[in-house]
Amino acid sequence: MTIGLLLPQSSLYPTLPFDLVEGLRAGLDEVSLADTKLVLEGIDYGTNPANVQTKAQKLLLQEGADVVVGMVSKRVGDALAPMFATANRLLLVLDVIGEFFSGQPSASEAPTSHVYYHSLQTCAGTWLAGRDAAALGPVIQTASYYDSGYLQGYAVSQGVAAGGSTMGQWAISPLKTADFTLAQLQTGLEQDAGNSIVALYTADMAEQFFAGYVALPPHRDVPIWGGPLLLEEQTLAKVPYQTEGIRGYVAWSQTLDNPLNQRFQEALRRRGRHPNLFSLLAYEAASILLTYLADLSAIDQLATSSFDSPRGTITMNATTHYTSGPLYEATVLASDTGHCRLHPGAPVSTNDPIDHLLAQGQLNTYANWFNTYLCI
Repeated sequence: MTIGLLLPQSSLYPTLPFDLVEGLRAGLDEVSLADTKLVLEGIDYGTNPANVQTKAQKLLLQEGADVVVGMVSKRVGDALAPMFATANRLLLVLDVIGEFFSGQPSASEAPTSHVYYHSLQTCAGTWLAGRDAAALGPVIQTASYYDSGYLQGYAVSQGVAAGGSTMGQWAISPLKTADFTLAQLQTGLEQDAGNSIVALYTADMAEQFFAGYVALPPHRDVPIWGGPLLLEEQTLAKVPYQTEGIRGYVAWSQTLDNPLNQRFQEALRRRGRHPNLFSLLAYEAASILLTYLADLSAIDQLATSSFDSPRGTITMNATTHYTSGPLYEATVLASDTGHCRLHPGAPVSTNDPIDHLLAQGQLNTYANWFNTYLCI
């Protein structure tokens, strides 16, 4: 068996390609597919669908890949779908954001028939944060220009609506570090635009938010919910603990106390890698591949598949072809070093955000970015 891997680069998480490759290799070992051949193709940031299609075609035709795994955006995944349907092969997309409710191009065959997405469900997490924040009244959403280009911001507003409240303000900060400011958020707080904040920032932009929020002029305390990537553990470990009570929902934590999580982390450390969200995503993908490779002619069996993972039971949604699993209520606390650490609480079902977002209908028009999330 041969597995092709479409491998992106990321300036936000420079270790991302290594995390994906070693996570997948560790997962293949776990499910007794260690002898499977792995062929890699770099796709830069994955922004050029034609280039990605050329790389995928090479994996299928020249390398004889039985399945292709890639971290690409949903737009690119939809563009690749007809080729994979023609080849009768699976494209398994490693997905962080979970934009399962975005529109699909029209085609004679459903474009996702040979494309499945294994997801960390960021949009479901931001929906839950918006719903919780709405209990206090109008909500301010603050986000970087980059993060606001994805549908997680829409998911926040839908969560707020489901919680019975309204958006009081959208405060968007510039992308470049040199231009970063929370001036819009400061104005909103001074004008009492909302009773709570949902903050969507990633990697170094998350660090800028934490530092910038502490530096704002004194204002009344406003509860803060963070998006799942604001609460990512590698990021929190770099941030001094100065703002109390930040909470949110996360897909996974290294502190989840279960045997599968321990085995995953031990497997990554044996490979010289620090286990994180992205190596976990690739590690779990091996369980999906095990089901598919057992019978290449029965790709439809994936639509109702499930497996146990370090973060709980993962189930494929037959309607969206996206995996779903529990999210965990989480709070940011102080570590022994004085930095932030994540404290995960009870698992929460993602059925409510998935059902609500699907009920709104497919969104055919939004930002025109082909970047997959994290890949700039």
